[in-house]
Amino acid sequence: MKKLALAACFLGASVAQAALPPLYQSKRELSALLENGEVQQLITSGRAIVQIKASEKNGKSYKITTQDGCTLKVKVEYKPVDRPGPAQFDLKVGKKLKCKTPT
Repeated sequence: MKKLALAACFLGASVAQAALPPLYQSKRELSALLENGEVQQLITSGRAIVQIKASEKNGKSYKITTQDGCTLKVKVEYKPVDRPGPAQFDLKVGKKLKCKTPT
């Protein structure tokens, strides 16, 4: 019985240690966001990104704001996992850049 309890403790510890802390998970998401081809097509190199704001409302998403006031919403869709490790996800990029003034 003691061996079973000890094994359960080690198993629980290994699963808990395998998940990324929130800071590192967010870092992975932000890197994927900035390297995403759809994001790069919509926010061209002539536009500077001045803010990336995370939101937990209706699931995880990011709102990117450019220097000229345009915004783009990117939703994070987490994949189900059957093993320990970093959360796997896909990014769903908004269809177009929303600007207050015509671009």
